[in-house]
Amino acid sequence: FMFFYVYYYLHASFSFNSPQYPHILARAPYCEYNFAALSTDYDMKKIVVFGAGLSATSLISYLEHNAVQENWHLTVVDKNLEQVQNKCKSTSTTCLELDISDLQRVEEIIEGASLVVSMLPFFLHIKIATLCIQNEIHFATASYLSDEIKALSTEAKKKELIFLNECGLDPGIDHLSAMKL
Repeated sequence: FMFFYVYYYLHASFSFNSPQYPHILARAPYCEYNFAALSTDYDMKKIVVFGAGLSATSLISYLEHNAVQENWHLTVVDKNLEQVQNKCKSTSTTCLELDISDLQRVEEIIEGASLVVSMLPFFLHIKIATLCIQNEIHFATASYLSDEIKALSTEAKKKELIFLNECGLDPGIDHLSAMKL
């Protein structure tokens, strides 16, 4: 599941000294980036998750469960505020309602983030990913690597950003588990 890769990303970049743990992200697809360049300080890290649908349930739960211990501030954003509030159990999680077409508001929300995770429909990832490039923020999604996201690869590498795609399980195990919920 996506939270498995996000877990490794967060621990490799925020908790561990990455060069000591080179195996952590070696198995994640499309990881051609310099993980040693990631921050290892202990300031609070802001994580923004876009999308609070069924596929995001385990990820949100994991992030909330570990937020205090790992010094993460979690913000979950969706077009349906009630859905976000139902998913988020921690009072320290920021729950926001947003129309994703409001790119100015999206940029305000991701400002200062260490990581943005998009659990939105695949065709919306490019909007978020482009803003992540502009604001030098790491980006992850469970969706397939699109040509539009692939086109951002050179710039992401130049800025030493991790753009982690295809973090879900194939073929559709993440969707099957969501249906079980």
